[in-house]
Amino acid sequence: MGDLVVCEKVNELRALMSQLKADGNMISFVPTMGALHHGHISLVEQAAEIGDFVVVSIFVNPKQFNNQNDLLNYPRPIDEDLGKLSAHKNMIAFVPSEEEIYPADFEGHILDLGTLVKGQEAISRPGHFEGVVNVVSRLFDIIEPDYAVFGEKDYQQLAIIKYMTKALGYDITIIGADTIREETGLASSSRNIRLNEEDREKSTILFKALSYLKQEAFKTEFDLSLIRARDMIKQSDLKLEYLDIIDPDTFELVYDWIPGSRACVAANCGDVRLIDNLEVVPKGAFC
Repeated sequence: MGDLVVCEKVNELRALMSQLKADGNMISFVPTMGALHHGHISLVEQAAEIGDFVVVSIFVNPKQFNNQNDLLNYPRPIDEDLGKLSAHKNMIAFVPSEEEIYPADFEGHILDLGTLVKGQEAISRPGHFEGVVNVVSRLFDIIEPDYAVFGEKDYQQLAIIKYMTKALGYDITIIGADTIREETGLASSSRNIRLNEEDREKSTILFKALSYLKQEAFKTEFDLSLIRARDMIKQSDLKLEYLDIIDPDTFELVYDWIPGSRACVAANCGDVRLIDNLEVVPKGAFC
């Protein structure tokens, strides 16, 4: 199978998965909400290296939006997305309707996510991660992949997916892929489509602030470095929501330069919300 196969129905995709697995193929999965960019394609290419076939879902999940304007304005260039996927071999696009993903008898999972949802995105977007857990577990149930690849740009989401996979007993290997960036350092995102050239330049302040924290680790007092990094964003045209340094396993705030600690940021450029993160202290660093 070389040409792109597009499935819109759950039963159709399940039948195809059964056939491929019966033939001994390994399945990789990349969940997306569409508006595919080179960051998504890098995930697809990584998935293709470890699986015989790659399933890419394109579904804008309403359950993970707490802002209805954000949901309505989310880009949906489906024809362009399918064109990009068609350039790759052994590719399957799953493009379901909301009714296919959430039928009348759908019952979601309720998980205690502990400290993973005590800060950052969980506070800024209440209900978001519950929506992520339910859509990803639903997709896992439909596709039953051997591997699933997620980008580290949504680092808190990646941590929650890893926890969910273990908690619900899925036999799926979760792979975190490095954040893909534009030449300016801006993290690749579907939302970047809504930024004009001036906004793109303004938004590079996020990566500059994260890079500053990485540069100053152990050199400057922790609190002072964090204040300065936050001020860099506050003094720009972006509206800062949060800039925290967290333990990458628990997502609890840290208050000193801790090996493995990661800085996470969210800010608004006009009506476009952007997130990013960066490991500021290597895991093997000595305090």
